[in-house]
Amino acid sequence: RPHSIAELAELAKLTLGDDPKPFKAWLRTAENARRAAKSFQEQGDLESAFVEYAKAATIVLEKIPAHPDYRVLLSTTQRHNMGLVS
Repeated sequence: RPHSIAELAELAKLTLGDDPKPFKAWLRTAENARRAAKSFQEQGDLESAFVEYAKAATIVLEKIPAHPDYRVLLSTTQRHNMGLVS
């Protein structure tokens, strides 16, 4: 049977883990997940695309704003462009 949305979302979070990473590593991981998702989508593998898009979203919305270097390495404009401040 196909996985549920909740199962796919949980899979995305589990593959990210809780290990601390350097700020730039999170940015690279998010970009790689976005690229992989686009590729999976183009191939018609929507479950894998969802997992990769969910990874990228989790990184951008949860991991990056919680990182200790978030306010140090990104300007207000950069944070705004990422949709993280209004």
